Amino acid sequence: MTTKATPAPNAPATTTGETTAPRSLRDRAKADAEAQAIATKEPVEFPDRGLRFEVRAMRAGEVVRLMEDGFEAAIERQAEGGAKRVRRARLRTYFPIVIAGSTYDPETGDRVWDPAKESDLEEIRALAVDVFDKLADAGMRVNGLSAEARVARGNVSGAPQSDAPSTDSPSALAA
Repeated sequence: MTTKATPAPNAPATTTGETTAPRSLRDRAKADAEAQAIATKEPVEFPDRGLRFEVRAMRAGEVVRLMEDGFEAAIERQAEGGAKRVRRARLRTYFPIVIAGSTYDPETGDRVWDPAKESDLEEIRALAVDVFDKLADAGMRVNGLSAEARVARGNVSGAPQSDAPSTDSPSALAA
């Protein structure tokens, strides 16, 4: 009689029931990040126009970029005293980056826009207002950046943890 050894908790089973060598914590963290980005998704559809998007969670680096933009804008605002002008400049970038970093083609699994390309961000700014708003709202939700997500994390006042904007009307704020 043969018995199989019980696999280690971090050793994935193969299709034959055998186990592979245990993966490092680093490998498991990378695999988890990929799985969470795919698992945390929301469909955004405009059937009358033939538009179907899939909004997914961004990678940590992309969220950090958004927070850095907010931090830089806050410092610039203090230095120049021009709160309204700086806030608008930041919002012109903030929501398009959320949209570009989160929006995928559900048929191919590819990103629709590149958040690092200014030409792609300009394309996003030119979207119809309802498409822009729905994609921005979904992107904020799946990435934990919306007011509801902040409340769920225990920031019951709803005030942003960073200098991030609210999502009451993304298209109006980004104008």
